[in-house]
Amino acid sequence: MDKLKITSENLDTFKELLKSISHTIKECYFKFSENGVSMATQDNAVVAMCLLNLNKSFFHEESSFDKCGKYGFNIDRMKKAINRFRDGVVEIEFGDMIKLKDSSKEIPIPVLVEDVRQNKIPVLEDGLMFKLDTKLMTGALEDVAAVTKDDTSMSLFIEGDKLICQTETEENYPIITKITPNEIVKNLDGTKSSYSTRYLSNLLIPEFTVLINLKTDYPLRMSYSGDGWEMTYILAPRIENRN
Repeated sequence: MDKLKITSENLDTFKELLKSISHTIKECYFKFSENGVSMATQDNAVVAMCLLNLNKSFFHEESSFDKCGKYGFNIDRMKKAINRFRDGVVEIEFGDMIKLKDSSKEIPIPVLVEDVRQNKIPVLEDGLMFKLDTKLMTGALEDVAAVTKDDTSMSLFIEGDKLICQTETEENYPIITKITPNEIVKNLDGTKSSYSTRYLSNLLIPEFTVLINLKTDYPLRMSYSGDGWEMTYILAPRIENRN
């Protein structure tokens, strides 16, 4: 049986990752291997994809990866179930049912039929790359939300040592927020691309540092990492009419 044991040390991180994914993804499929657990899932609108890798080192040494199976579940149900466990070691058994348990409780979650969609992971070239604290990008999106409709298009580009986040009101007045990134890893002059503000908001994990990689009219990559795990979101661009 494939089995995960999560200690108190990583339980909050696991909860935070599930919470982030659930903003966009409804169903996900954990694939076990000798190296740990991975996931590659698109949202229903095929606008965003989440790639998650949890190394064996992320879990308690008594975890089991024997069957190397693939198990689907409703991520919102998993998120709510895992939140019922506060501390200690939480065990998640994967079989005909998924069972979350500790010394005092057991909560079952049904296994979904295997996803027949081809979640092909795109091969993306490196472009403009920079690191920043997610709270800075959240602030820029909140500036936009204060004066625009629920979802609009935000352009991202570098000007000098600043990240420029630019969109427009319904009256075509510009909204501009300038952010100083933690680090500009790679600069490509003239790079500029636009993305959905709603999706950008949903893909930001609070209190984390994110590595953003973009090219003009090209999918955006937002990468997070920590001890024993890494997660990347891929977001399709909004192609603006420049005529």
